[in-house]
Amino acid sequence: GQEAVSTGVIRAMRSDDYVCSTYRDHVHAISKGVPAREVMAELFGKKTGCCRGQGGSMHIFSAKNNFLGGYAFIGEGIPVALGAAFRSKYFKEVLGDEKARGPTLPPNPLPPPST
Repeated sequence: GQEAVSTGVIRAMRSDDYVCSTYRDHVHAISKGVPAREVMAELFGKKTGCCRGQGGSMHIFSAKNNFLGGYAFIGEGIPVALGAAFRSKYFKEVLGDEKARGPTLPPNPLPPPST
């Protein structure tokens, strides 16, 4: 049932945003724009797969779709995601917290709770 959540999050992202996944990467790849035919070919180890049949089920990857792959081990994708975040920050493609000069939400119109 987790596929709907990841699909919704990925669909809300910009097309040039990066996605780094876990071992349940099939739907993440398709949601990011990797053609389903390429994903299925990869699952069957065919050369027409997005990784030419070398990635298999747990290591789907697509550079042209900014899908940085699925990783089988816990925490294995963290360095890859960190590298993508650093790249985006280095090329000034993101707005970091240091750019915010005050509240990012409007003030709460309700009075504070009485104690």
